[in-house]
Amino acid sequence: MSSSSEHPPLRSWLHRLGLVGLGVLLFVQIFLLWVSARDGGWRIPESVVSLLSQKLQKEGIVLQARNFWILPDLSLAADDLTLEIEPITGEILTIERAEVNLNFWHLGRGKILPNRFYLRGGKVWCPAVVSQTGQRRLIIEDIRGEIRKEGVWLTSSGLFLRAGDLIVSAEGKVPIGVLTPSPRPQASLDSLATQITQVLSGLEQSTLIADRAGGASLHLQASSENQGSSQLTCRLVLGNQQQPSLPTLLQARELNFQVNVQLDPAGQLHTWQLKGEAANLVYQKYAARCLEFKLQGTNAWPETQGEIIVADFSYNQIKE
Repeated sequence: MSSSSEHPPLRSWLHRLGLVGLGVLLFVQIFLLWVSARDGGWRIPESVVSLLSQKLQKEGIVLQARNFWILPDLSLAADDLTLEIEPITGEILTIERAEVNLNFWHLGRGKILPNRFYLRGGKVWCPAVVSQTGQRRLIIEDIRGEIRKEGVWLTSSGLFLRAGDLIVSAEGKVPIGVLTPSPRPQASLDSLATQITQVLSGLEQSTLIADRAGGASLHLQASSENQGSSQLTCRLVLGNQQQPSLPTLLQARELNFQVNVQLDPAGQLHTWQLKGEAANLVYQKYAARCLEFKLQGTNAWPETQGEIIVADFSYNQIKE
């Protein structure tokens, strides 16, 4: 008796809950249709932006922008975006325009998996606390490009980065598994600010090496292959923008490197090959008329093999 008398209220409550859920879903769909019908997108209210900013600031992240938008394709966009990480003083990243298209199905389950990411006018700053000059300085002057997720692939028609005399460009398609972090035996206990400063310090060091090497250009080309694998080709040219006013680390008429990497469908390293050549190479007291080398291996580093050829080698002008 008691069991049968409890069912009607329960069914009524479930019925009302279903109606509320359908009403919310209908409202959300109407809102999304309204946004998609607006050519210029919909500007997110300041109250919503302020609420999200406060939540991020509790995590030590200060994110600001002139405007935040929801675009017709339901992408989130921001104009004149700035990023600070407390307690680091000053902005570490500024972006003229950023757009990200999120997968709302995964977002509702607590996962952030962008379908598209677009960036224009990005700049990266090195804080004074880790800069070798002791002053806050601009280390990456321009970042721009677009990345899309297409099934199990990450594709890009072109990415560009300029940092002083270092020029980097990339295009092609790689397995999405390359974004999966490798398992670590012990989790890092470093704070977010510490990790960021370490990355910025490494970036600054790379730009300084490129400047002392007389400039550098790096191009990456990725292509998909059968069974979900990918071929990645990387070409590095050093000494192509030598400036007489700067002491160079290397002097060479030609200094070219090429790396070919084979990735498996999971985005992990399968095989690799490194080739390089240099003509009239001078490094400190060492000199060689010609240098050629070729190395190859797999993800098992002890299996690496190759050859190195040096012609007319000399040390402190004494030929060997």
